[in-house]
Amino acid sequence: GVRVPVYVWYDEGTAGLTMQFDIADGFEITGIEFGDAYGDADQVVWNEEDYTFIWSDPNGENQIAPSGAVILYLIVDVPADAEEETKYPVIFVPGSVSVSDTDSNDVEFSTVDGSIFILESLDDPGNVVYNIGDVDATPGSKVDVPVEVWFDEGTASFSMTFDIPEGFVIDTITFGDEYAENGKFTFDPETNTLIWTSNDG
Repeated sequence: GVRVPVYVWYDEGTAGLTMQFDIADGFEITGIEFGDAYGDADQVVWNEEDYTFIWSDPNGENQIAPSGAVILYLIVDVPADAEEETKYPVIFVPGSVSVSDTDSNDVEFSTVDGSIFILESLDDPGNVVYNIGDVDATPGSKVDVPVEVWFDEGTASFSMTFDIPEGFVIDTITFGDEYAENGKFTFDPETNTLIWTSNDG
């Protein structure tokens, strides 16, 4: 499956929120991962039947998420017959989102829907694809930019160097589970170079 991030921007204080998602026919949201926008993941409720997410602070207190923080990741299974070079919508169900503060007042908000882009398949089964995902941002914010791998049939090591516009900074790196469990990452912030080698070569 793929991970679809749900971001929050301009938060001035949130004690609880509810949101429901919808996705294109044939796609399935199989679960979620709680993000770093709000603490206390034990307060999360996820309804896998209708794709409803609920979170509330255990003490009913406001939490203020940094702009660009991830509330949750939707884990989505993509159907085998999804059309290449096509964007499929991932949306908030209209009228499903509600946000409240510590005084139980409604918080004003707006929503921006997302999508899943289907890469072009490759004729050569040995050709691995590394994809830098697109993300939305605002001035002064911090965002997670996913670097995805597709069609990997066996990798012992890799090295990749990233280039970003002047004034932008790669602040931290979070390593994906599969490679992290089976090898060692090193990142050079001076050159923005990432190296991974497997544990057993």
